[in-house]
Amino acid sequence: LTLNEVRNIQIGFELKRDTSQLCYFDRRSGEPVSVPTKTGTSLYEFPTELCRMRDRDTWHFGMEARVLAKDRGGFLIEDVLGRAMTTEAFFVGRTLMEPWELLSVFFRESLKLLGLHDPVRAVQGLMITTPVLSGVLVGNIRKALEALGFTREQYLIQDRLESFYYYCMSQKSSVWVRNTALIEFSGDEAVFYAMRENRKTRPSLVTIEKKAPVRLSAEKRIRDLEFLEYVTAGMGDESYSALFITGEGFDREWARRALEQLVKGNRHVFYGSNLFVRGACYAALERTETHLLKNRLYLGADKVRSKVGIEVITGGQTAFYPLVEPGTNWFENTAECQLILDDRDYLELMVNRMDGSGEDTHVFLLPDLPKRPNRTTRIRFRAECTSPEVCELTAEDLGFGDLFPASHMIWHDTIEI
Repeated sequence: LTLNEVRNIQIGFELKRDTSQLCYFDRRSGEPVSVPTKTGTSLYEFPTELCRMRDRDTWHFGMEARVLAKDRGGFLIEDVLGRAMTTEAFFVGRTLMEPWELLSVFFRESLKLLGLHDPVRAVQGLMITTPVLSGVLVGNIRKALEALGFTREQYLIQDRLESFYYYCMSQKSSVWVRNTALIEFSGDEAVFYAMRENRKTRPSLVTIEKKAPVRLSAEKRIRDLEFLEYVTAGMGDESYSALFITGEGFDREWARRALEQLVKGNRHVFYGSNLFVRGACYAALERTETHLLKNRLYLGADKVRSKVGIEVITGGQTAFYPLVEPGTNWFENTAECQLILDDRDYLELMVNRMDGSGEDTHVFLLPDLPKRPNRTTRIRFRAECTSPEVCELTAEDLGFGDLFPASHMIWHDTIEI
């Protein structure tokens, strides 16, 4: 089958400020396959840039955008991701464009590398992974993809550390049986990330700790020694089954002594530039289809670490109605429901923190709520996370039909989670 004949394609898309790349999951080989920028080559990264031609509304992306802007005088838009991290519109020629509109064009043109006639129809899961996430960026990515026709059920968003988690946990068990580490290079600087799994909890909790970065010498022999010392110090006296090295600045030629030492004790050491995009692809497969990691809970920087809910009576039985789920991205946590108050002018929420500090009760007061007979006040209630640590609460009085008209009074509150 060609990709155009498949209707459940899983895509990983790594979006960076300088370059981007994408891959798809090959079901025959059982692993992600990087998509080259030109058939028959091993060039997979392309500049995160756009060019709009002056004489017509034609767009180009990547290296072609850079060349055409220079040779034919097109409008070159550099750092598409950087622009998408703001809300500032700007002119492309005489056309004022929003950041999400540019991002939508970039996604549309980049996805043409897959050779699909209709990507929206063919793709089951599309995971966008970026170095960091913010509310503004997430909002722009959502608008960009939905403008192309993708639904919330089709696309997902995560940072690259979570992509590392999915990549690692999709490998054979000997890779993740103990701690694993990511060492990311950016020129002369390296950063060590330690990933640990607490298997004593159910589900097991996976966390990533960032160590202080180090700046390495430009002299190869010293650089080799400094790198080995840094990684050894990062591991400390803990046991590691695998190390993953990525980024511009690492080279096997100068790291010979370090690699000889790091592979001792049957420790796996991997290097590559496609780790995050492949991790994004594995994540799309896991989140929309396989669910093989359901017994693990990844608690990254963008993850909510508390469960928030409210006790309700339904069918004569007391039940817990969840509003915020731990282990999910804060920007995916929005819940809305309608409640009938039972002789009270407040809402009582339970907050259960995953750090083991126990359960708290949060009382959401509704001052000046109109006085009515018991169970004749209906409330529209909404809980929305605005960060991994904060959940905003909103309640609106809807009354109870024609007998007790709605006042539409609105109350706001905040929970630190």
